[in-house]
Amino acid sequence: MTGNRHRRYGHAALSLTLVTLVALCLTAGAWDAGPVERLTYNEAGDRYPSWSPDGSQIAWQTWVDDVAQICVMEADGTEPTQLTYGKVGSRDPSWSPDGSRIAFQSWFVSSSEICVVNADGSEVTRLTHDMAGSKSLSWSPDSASIAFQSSMDGGWEIRVMSANGSGVTRLTHNAVLEAYPAWSPDGSRIAFHSMWGVRSIVGRMDADGANRDEPGDGSVLGAYPCWSPDSSWIAFVASVDGFSELWAMEADGTGNIRLTEDKAADWRPSWSPDGRRIAFVSDRDFPAGVHGANNEIYVMDVSEVFPDVVAAMARASGDEGR
Repeated sequence: MTGNRHRRYGHAALSLTLVTLVALCLTAGAWDAGPVERLTYNEAGDRYPSWSPDGSQIAWQTWVDDVAQICVMEADGTEPTQLTYGKVGSRDPSWSPDGSRIAFQSWFVSSSEICVVNADGSEVTRLTHDMAGSKSLSWSPDSASIAFQSSMDGGWEIRVMSANGSGVTRLTHNAVLEAYPAWSPDGSRIAFHSMWGVRSIVGRMDADGANRDEPGDGSVLGAYPCWSPDSSWIAFVASVDGFSELWAMEADGTGNIRLTEDKAADWRPSWSPDGRRIAFVSDRDFPAGVHGANNEIYVMDVSEVFPDVVAAMARASGDEGR
């Protein structure tokens, strides 16, 4: 990056904490995902990819002068543009479905809070002011609401608020960590990460918090859930033999498919709007055993693994048969 809005990336060490599953109750289908392409090449590391709703760009977090910042790039990794310039750090971007804004987590004093910035980098607005910690957000399909995790009542729970920060409603009420909400594209369900003792599960509930999965009741051990654009599959991360890998399950918790198997830390999946690709974070090109030493953004072709998803999105966009 050069110039005011294309600054060169600085250097910083990344630390990566991923969930290690003591017991993994997954029955894997065939591992037949397509080619993987590396998009970023930054010594400071990159994390948290989020597709633009038209699939042309990816927002992500990198380090600039030792400060975490939100940037966007073309879907092929070119033309990186810095959006945030705060001195305290920003991460975990989430692009609104209408394409106009990017929500993200930023630090204020000793607390993480949720902010939004216009997709062109203008007008940063802080949405939460609870000073208890709010992060890991996901937009509703109509861009009117944001699901997020917060400890404002003492424990990490899933909440929903209006896109302007008002009307916060608590959805989960459990004495366990509930995190990383992911709103289904059809608006009906929210997937999330839940810690039950040493068990990390991917649970699901209705968008109003009702009808949630309990451990062993259709839930799957894993973390970082991400819906396919037609709401039929959920990609997630599970740790096997000390390495985090990408998996996918059907929306009802069945039909698990292992997507990566490379003895590296693969995590934080983000499914492209056309259903053909999954962007994710990995340290696969760096020395084995040095997890988090340098994470980069990659994109994996999954069109042959999920042809029904691709076909559904082609029909929805009117591109079927083209």
